[in-house]
Amino acid sequence: MRIIGLLTRFCYAVRGELIGRYGVLININSDIMKIDELTPTSTMLDELGRRLARARKEQDLSQPELAELAGIGVATLRRIETGSGGQLETWLKLLKALGMTSQIEMLLPETLISPMSEIGRKPSGCYGGGPARPLWGDERK
Repeated sequence: MRIIGLLTRFCYAVRGELIGRYGVLININSDIMKIDELTPTSTMLDELGRRLARARKEQDLSQPELAELAGIGVATLRRIETGSGGQLETWLKLLKALGMTSQIEMLLPETLISPMSEIGRKPSGCYGGGPARPLWGDERK
């Protein structure tokens, strides 16, 4: 449980949560942090490792059990859970073993380009209305 300095003067506890002076809810039992574009890479890896460990524990799996299900080494899983990185292929194996493949789709969702949005775009390249071959000097007018 983490409470920062004078924050406790302006808040009161309700079932493990702090209600701030302006009604802002602060969960003091959770160590989950929000990852955004300002979060350093090492911090992101630490947080993702903690989240992976939490997901493993929620499914009552030990590290050796999850490693075997994913087809990776226990030492590799330990490194990932402690935020020491890992290859994307290894992460995909772990998410599949945990039954979390739907989360993969959220990582980089497929974007569909509407044909109607292409109408106003300027053509580019060979297929965009430019010359199919280079023109010689006497062909240019």
